[in-house]
Formats: sequence, structure tokens, C-alpha cells
Amino acid sequence: MKIKNISAIIFAALSLTMSAQLQPPVQYKLIATTENAMYGIYEQLLDSAIALKSPLISYYFGSIENSDTLMKIEQYCYWYRGFPEQYICEKERYDVSISDLMPVEFYERFLGFLIKLGKNDNIFNKYYSFYPLYRIKDILINRYESGKLSKAEGLKVLKLIEDATLRLILDANNFQFLYGDNKYMTENIRQALVNVIEHPFYPENYLNFYLKEVVDTTVLDTTGIPIDIQKAYKKWKGLYTSGNLDYDLRLAKFYNYKKMGKELGLSPGQAYLEEKKKEFPEKGYVDINLIADYAFKSQDSLIIAHLKEFKKNHPDYPLRHF
Repeated sequence: MKIKNISAIIFAALSLTMSAQLQPPVQYKLIATTENAMYGIYEQLLDSAIALKSPLISYYFGSIENSDTLMKIEQYCYWYRGFPEQYICEKERYDVSISDLMPVEFYERFLGFLIKLGKNDNIFNKYYSFYPLYRIKDILINRYESGKLSKAEGLKVLKLIEDATLRLILDANNFQFLYGDNKYMTENIRQALVNVIEHPFYPENYLNFYLKEVVDTTVLDTTGIPIDIQKAYKKWKGLYTSGNLDYDLRLAKFYNYKKMGKELGLSPGQAYLEEKKKEFPEKGYVDINLIADYAFKSQDSLIIAHLKEFKKNHPDYPLRHF
């Protein structure tokens, strides 16, 4: 199967001017019917994210009940109920779904692909590895709980569930799964959490990579917006609407950071970077409080003991419960 170039598609989408469209815009979709095509599409999506300095996967990574389509990637579109009402396809947001009807070996291979992806220190690689890990884990749990597996198959699926969870911890520093019932908690997973508590910081290069490669100050660029629209927006202090949603959103962001920068003695771009620094995890810590919430709820004595030691060694971290 010939894979379309996602970068070309996305950059083509970026060139569209919403106000000039009389008909709803085209929703870009890509479908993979083979594993090689699936991996190729996903890698191109990642390459495009790096080029655009923006994650393209939305918070939705779903599944489809279709054994012929292995992966579907489609642009996120919705009706904007403002003035004027518009059908908008977001330039940098795509929903991804994988088939939930494939053999267990398919998810084992996809998990191996994601593990390789997550071992790269590039933040985008980690971002693109952990969303599908959750979906794979859910599919495997459903498969295990279906009662249709042999004993050997069940043991294999349990191992894959554990592997997916370990990758969430070790590669993605993501602990949201701890808010579930955790009936698939294992000693290996608990030991991985202990290791996180003992080494609670993101790698030193994370913040630098984040600010250099992820944060993009060009979002504050007002180039191409007619001068009369800029003057009217400034005069009416945001109460003005040009009828062009793209112009209005860009101007709103620019003047917001211009005001913030003025208060701090910074340029709009510098103010934007300062805010992005604050969005980065507190003082470089991973989110230990998610682990603390789990330990408090489950009264996990092993995790609690290490959290109490963590509190002694890191009194600056606002640890909950202990």
C-alpha cells in the first residue's frame, strides 16, 4: 500500500483560509490496511509533529471494530457555533484509532514498536508512545476478561498488560492508570513505581528540549492580518470580531501575551516562554502525587514506605497524604 505523505497533507491544510470557504473544509483521513502501512503512517505523523513543533494526536486514541482497517487517522473537525457559524477542521489535531479485532500477536508487535519509540529521549516520541499504550492495554484486558483464551494465551496476555504498564511508567513517566482499580498490579509494576520515587526527576535535557523544540513562539505572529483589522481589534480591546476566526484567535493570543509581557518587563514572546516553563512539571519532578494518591487509597505498605523516605529527601515537593 502506498502511504500518503502526512506532512504534505498537514501543510496543505495549514494553507487553507477558513473565511474563504463557502463549503465545509475537507476532513483529511488516512487508513492503513497492513501493519507496515500502519507503522509508516504513524512514523510520518510523528515526523510532521516534530516539523510543526506541535503534537498532532489529540487526547482521543480510540479503537474500531474492523478487522480490515488496522489504523485510522482523521482530522478533528467540529461546528463552531459562533458568529459566523463555521465548520472547522483543526490544523494540528488528529484522532487515531486501531482495530480491536486483531489477534493478540498483532498487539504484541505494536507494543514492541511503541517500546522502541518511547526509548527515544525526544519528547514527541514519548508522547506518541503512551496514548496507544493505554488503548492496547484496554484491548488486552477486554480480551483477557472475555474468558475465551486458553490458559497459555491468558498468561501471555497478562504479560503484555504488564509490559504496557511498565512502558507507561519507565518510558512515558505517566501514572494515570493508577486511578483505575489496579487489579492488574504486579510486583514488577510496584518495583517500577519504587524506582520512580527514588529517581523522581525528568532527564535534565527535557526542559531544554521542550523550550527549544516544542514551544513555538510563532503562534504569536500576526503577519498577514490586515492592518485595519489589527487596529480595530486593539481599539475595541477584544470586543471586536472581524468575522475571521483565525485572525481573532491569533490577535487575542498576541495581545494577551503583550499585556502579560508588559507587566513582567518582557516581550510577548518572552512572556509566552515563561508561561510554558510554568506548564512544565514542578521543578523537574515527575508527578509523584499520582503515586501518592494510589498508595493512600490502596494502603500499599511498600510504596508508602518509599514515599515517606522521599518526603525526607525532597521537602520542597508538595507531597499529598504523607
